[in-house]
Amino acid sequence: TKQEIKDNYIFWSESTKRVCFPVFSRDKQLLAWQGRYLGDDKTKPKWFSQGNLKEILHIIKPKRHANLVLTEDIVSAIRVGSQENFCASPLFGSHIDIKKLYQYDFAIRPNQYILWLDKDKEIESYKFTQNARQSGLPCVTIVTDRDPKTYTHMEIKRILKEYM
Repeated sequence: TKQEIKDNYIFWSESTKRVCFPVFSRDKQLLAWQGRYLGDDKTKPKWFSQGNLKEILHIIKPKRHANLVLTEDIVSAIRVGSQENFCASPLFGSHIDIKKLYQYDFAIRPNQYILWLDKDKEIESYKFTQNARQSGLPCVTIVTDRDPKTYTHMEIKRILKEYM
């Protein structure tokens, strides 16, 4: 939505034909950015990133004691993070370790972690959820046929409600 674009400082780069997603610190310093290529040149990579995204906790709508949904990509996190009583964070990939969950725990103390990865990562997702629970962190997995970003806001709301 226009509001999501504004809230997340999303912009279009005509020179690179990319939709750009900047990642800022709390004091609005640019830490990293990721761009999604939308041009016609098939040799260009789909995604381009600068900065150490794997080390960053980029939380969409951070709220203490909310449910935190972890997604693979920033677009999915923005879509899911727009839901009431939820915040979201992109993993910038499909891997997460317990150390990073504890960093989220320190930052916002979520009620629950919800791992929503692509269908092809289903087994890894369930294994990670089990490891998180064994470490004392409340965690569930959502498995859907499509990425979160492909669902409407109403569908996302319904899916999250099913898992709560």
